[in-house]
Amino acid sequence: MGQVIASALCSTVSNRTDFAEQASQDVAAVTAWKPSKSDQKNTYINDLIQSERPDGLLSETLQANPSPQKTLLSLRIRQAQRRQEQATRQPSIEAG
Repeated sequence: MGQVIASALCSTVSNRTDFAEQASQDVAAVTAWKPSKSDQKNTYINDLIQSERPDGLLSETLQANPSPQKTLLSLRIRQAQRRQEQATRQPSIEAG
């Protein structure tokens, strides 16, 4: 039985040595990605899979992770607070 499988596997293996040419042909065979139309509606994963479980997981994930805008706003607030804190540590001069 093992010899039958081994001979079957060996018969399907090619003795090709022109791998670069084959790679070029494979790359040329790939079709270009078609950009979506601007008026086309975005598709979300929960639109593709109709189930309660992914909907719940997606809702939980969206609630636990802030949007990029909120993250950027939070980062800017922290930077401003840090600058204020550093400014209080600098020596000050008063004109008198």
